[in-house]
Amino acid sequence: MKQNKWVMFFVVFFCSFTVIIAQLKIPPIMGMVIENLNVSLTSVGLIMSVFTITGIVLAIPGAAIMNKVGAKNLLVFLMFCVIVGNILGAFAENFAMLIVSRVIEGISYALIIMVSIFVISTVFAGQRGGGLAMGLYNIFAPLGSAITLNVGLQITQSLGFKSLWFIVAGFGAVSLLLAAFVLKLPKADAAAQGQGPAEKISIAEAAKNSRTWILAFTMFVVAYIMFVCFQTYPVWYEQFYGLDTGRANFFASFNGLGGIPFCLLTGLLLEKTKKPYLICLLGMLGLVITAFTFDLLGPSTYAAHGLFSSLVGGFGMTTVMFIAPQLAKKPQFIGYAIAFVNFIYFFGVFASSPVTLWVIESSGFIAAKYVLTAIAAVGLILSAVQYTMARKAKSPGI
Repeated sequence: MKQNKWVMFFVVFFCSFTVIIAQLKIPPIMGMVIENLNVSLTSVGLIMSVFTITGIVLAIPGAAIMNKVGAKNLLVFLMFCVIVGNILGAFAENFAMLIVSRVIEGISYALIIMVSIFVISTVFAGQRGGGLAMGLYNIFAPLGSAITLNVGLQITQSLGFKSLWFIVAGFGAVSLLLAAFVLKLPKADAAAQGQGPAEKISIAEAAKNSRTWILAFTMFVVAYIMFVCFQTYPVWYEQFYGLDTGRANFFASFNGLGGIPFCLLTGLLLEKTKKPYLICLLGMLGLVITAFTFDLLGPSTYAAHGLFSSLVGGFGMTTVMFIAPQLAKKPQFIGYAIAFVNFIYFFGVFASSPVTLWVIESSGFIAAKYVLTAIAAVGLILSAVQYTMARKAKSPGI
């Protein structure tokens, strides 16, 4: 398995990338969605965030499902959902049908992170490169954001309104083949092979770890601020700063473009310093600064803000994912530790765009900026608590 670990990494990375472009194909074409479906800006926010409803429902049961059917089989099923959801979305003629298609797509998003982190932690177990792999893995979200924001509008203008749905379905087909025929996991790992856990696992016992829940709510904040950046930057640049759609999408894409090297940088820092709790704390401080400065930008800082938000968001996302498996009190609880974090993460993703766009529509951009800042400040407090608890427990990497 040692010689194949990066091949296995590539499989879950490509599958995750496919899922994120499915999620983020809406922001660059919001105007076309509003025009073609005759819906409001808030409704578009629902179209973007409903993707995560299944994540909220399936996040915790997902760990038991993975233990039962195996990580590989579950990954194949998730890619099947991407294909079905996007084909249905391509033929959706109204708001309700598009929502249904997004929920089906959302099944893939519900469990892709849990499966991927499980696979990465399994194939890199006891080997060097685990921190680097986690940093590289987190590139999937900013990479997907950068690509969709830069080419999504041009593709739809050239090939038609629903062309993105067909393209993502094609990516889903490739991902399904990779998961089915390339992914191989250690036979000794029962959950990976779908042979059921080696011993009965109590979800109640797994849920008693207070540090896991503190980490989970920290992840809520990371998800909330990151997806506000991913999905509402174009709104800020276009409606608050008065840029045209093309320039708004261009500057919004810097968040994704920056995330590519910055997630890699975070992985290298984890490998070099072995201090994930400190890096997480710095990331949450950076998210407070990001939120507070949303309305303080100008031509010279549009790109810089996107780059900075991707840097600190990468710090937060990568370190939380790195820490989560380590907080499991038993190896059998790793899947549930990741699932609990994902469960709260999906609430952050789900709430981010609708709440922010609702505040913007009802109270204005300045009010939205202060709501974002308050949420980010809660994350900073939680990360400080986690850092203190890790020091008292003399956790590795503190």
